[in-house]
Amino acid sequence: MNPKVLLVDDEPGVLSSLQRLLRKEALEVSTSTSPEEALRMLPGAGFAVVLSDQRMPGMDGPHFLEKVRELSPDTVHMLLTGHADVQAATEAINRGAVYRFLTKPWDDAQLCQVMREAVGQFQLVSENRRLQDLTSKQNLELKDLNQNLEKKVQERTQEIGALHQRLEK
Repeated sequence: MNPKVLLVDDEPGVLSSLQRLLRKEALEVSTSTSPEEALRMLPGAGFAVVLSDQRMPGMDGPHFLEKVRELSPDTVHMLLTGHADVQAATEAINRGAVYRFLTKPWDDAQLCQVMREAVGQFQLVSENRRLQDLTSKQNLELKDLNQNLEKKVQERTQEIGALHQRLEK
């Protein structure tokens, strides 16, 4: 199954260009021209990456990515902007936990490479979470087994004690 990517930009032409570019990658690409619609798409979708425009009507990119982080904390967040400035980049990083800040016009090869890296980051975090969950489950099972073993040792010790007393009589 290919990793899922969500592209959000109020300009359909930008979305078409990005979608066409990412066709070469092994990704399942979804698009939205509305941040509000994109937020409704998130629950349960399992997006590895969300790439958002910075300036959109109704909700700016950093605010949108902040909400994405609340709904899907493991998803990697990236911001695409035609108006790069240090304050915007800082706000995006602080509010939306932005993995990368990309500018329009983008370099095709760089954008594809950054997307692959972002998917890799998502997979790394997901695998880490899976292994932590597995470790927690195994620790609980081990604790249960240890408790059962202690109980069996006590029972066996009592049996041996009773046998020992019978032998002495």
